[in-house]
Amino acid sequence: KQHCLYQHTLYADNTSRIYSHSIENNSHPLYLHYNDHPDLILISKKLVGSENYASWKCSMQIALSAKDKLVIVTVSFPFLVDTSPLHAPWKRVNHIVITKILNTVSDDISNSMHFIDSAYAI
Repeated sequence: KQHCLYQHTLYADNTSRIYSHSIENNSHPLYLHYNDHPDLILISKKLVGSENYASWKCSMQIALSAKDKLVIVTVSFPFLVDTSPLHAPWKRVNHIVITKILNTVSDDISNSMHFIDSAYAI
């Protein structure tokens, strides 16, 4: 667990950012609440294709933002290098976000996403 108040984090793109709170703080993107489990369905609509992509995307962004996880799928919180002390928590949150996304798309779409290992890449 990360206990320091200021965490300087090195990312794979050779940039770094400083978070002014630890991952035990519920406003940190890597914080996981006990309700943040892979089976939790964030939105009820499933993505079936281009015909409902815009509304699905908007719903998904709102749901991920409400959980402080939208930054995981945007450039604002890129992949952490393996040597970062926050790599393991990032990987866990990344996998939970991937699972939440896969749970909200049709089976046809989901089948083509199973080998993507980054929520950002999805």
